[in-house]
Amino acid sequence: MVNSKSSTANDSVFTNLIQWTSLKSGIVKRDISNYFSISYSLSQSLLGLGALAGLFLGLFCVEHSGRKNGVLIAVLIYTPGWISIGYFSNKTIIYVGRILTGVACGFCSLTVPIYIAEVSSFQFRGRLEVINQIGITIGIFLAFLVGSYCNFKQSATAALIIALAMGILILYIPDSPRWLLAKKKRYEANKALKWLRGNLYNVEDELNNIENNLEQLPMAALNGFRTPGFCRALLYGSTLMFLQQMSGINAMMFFGQKLFQMTRMGKIPLVLYLLQVLITITACFLIDKCGMRKLLMLGAFGMFFCNLLLGVCFEIFIIPVNNKTLENHFDNNDKNMLEFSNTIFHDSYSWLVFTCFLLFIASYSIGWGAIPYLLMSEKSPPHMRSLLCALVLGVNWLFTFLVTFSFNILINLVKIQGALWFFSVWCFISIIFAYYFV
Repeated sequence: MVNSKSSTANDSVFTNLIQWTSLKSGIVKRDISNYFSISYSLSQSLLGLGALAGLFLGLFCVEHSGRKNGVLIAVLIYTPGWISIGYFSNKTIIYVGRILTGVACGFCSLTVPIYIAEVSSFQFRGRLEVINQIGITIGIFLAFLVGSYCNFKQSATAALIIALAMGILILYIPDSPRWLLAKKKRYEANKALKWLRGNLYNVEDELNNIENNLEQLPMAALNGFRTPGFCRALLYGSTLMFLQQMSGINAMMFFGQKLFQMTRMGKIPLVLYLLQVLITITACFLIDKCGMRKLLMLGAFGMFFCNLLLGVCFEIFIIPVNNKTLENHFDNNDKNMLEFSNTIFHDSYSWLVFTCFLLFIASYSIGWGAIPYLLMSEKSPPHMRSLLCALVLGVNWLFTFLVTFSFNILINLVKIQGALWFFSVWCFISIIFAYYFV
C-alpha cells in the first residue's frame, strides 16, 4: 500500500501536526475547522501526488540503475522527507516532506513487485507477491501502533529508522539476475541466481532461458504495445486499481478518525488494522482454493453493503444542531449525543458504525487488498513488466490522490452519507466487473 495504503501510517500524527502548525503560524483565526479540513486533505493527498511522480522517476532509475539501487534511491529520498516532517514546524517544509515520502513510496511500489517477480521462480511468484502485501498491512498496523503512543516527532523518527534499516539490509541481497543479464553482466547474474536458489541448484538452464528471452526483447518491445496480452493486462490492471480506490478504502483509512470522533468512540481501535493483517494472511491461503474472481466478488459485495449501511447510519442517526456551538450544546447535558461540525450523532448506535468499519476492512482485505497487485504481476509480459507496472500503479496513485483530496469536498456537496453511497455504487460496479471480466 509499499502501496497507497502505507500512506495512512501517520494519520493521527498529521492530525495533530497540521492543527498545531496552523495555530502557531497564525493562519487560523476564526474558523479552525474549515482550514483544518483543507490542510488535512492536502497533507494526506500530497503523498499520492508525490508517489505518482516517484513512480515514473523510478521507472527510469530501475531500468538504468537496477532494481536493488531503486530501493536504495528510495531510502535516500525517505530520509530528508521524514526529517522534514518530524523536525520542522514550518507548514511548507512539512508539505515538502510529505511529497518526498510520497516520491519514495512511488519508487518502492514499482521496484519491489518487479524485483519479486524477477527473482522468484514461477511456482512461488504469486505467493511472494501476496507476502509483499502482508508486509504492507503489518507496516500499517505498526505505524498506527506507534502513532497511538508517540508524538509526531517520535513517529517520524521511528519511520526514519525503519527506512535506514531497509537501506542497510538491501545491501546484502543481489540485484535481479534478469536485469544483470540485460546489462551483459553474466558473471554477476550467475552469482546472484546461485545466492537466490542455493549452490546446489544448476543455474545454467535458467540463465540460458532468460538470455533467450532477452534476445527477443527489442522486437517484442517494439510490437508489445500492439499485442493483445499487453493491452488486456493494461486494461484489466488499470480498471482493478481504479475500482480499488473508488471503493473508498483510502477515504476510510485517512478520514476514519474524524468519523469515529462523530460517534464518540475516540481513536480508531488498533484491532481494525490487526484485522487487516490477519485477513490478508487468510486471503493468501484462500486464493488457490477459491480463485481470485470469487474473492474479488465477495470483497466487493462486503464493501458495498458496509458503505450502504454506514450511509444509512449517518442519514438516520445524525441530527443538525443549527450552528450551535459545542459549548452551548453541552450545556444541555445530553450524554447520548456528540456534536461534530454542527451535527450530533446518537451515541447508542456507535457499535453499528464500528461493526461496519470492521466488516469493510475485512471485505477489502479478503480480495481487493492484494489481488489487483497479484494480477498485475502475474499477467505482465516479462519484456514489458516495468512499463506495465508503472502505468497500472500510476492509475492507482492518481486516484489515491483524487479520492483523498476530494473527500472533504464530496462531503460538503452531498454530506457524509452521500459520499458513502457514492462509494457503494462503485463497489456494486466492482462486483459486476469481477464476475464478467476477471
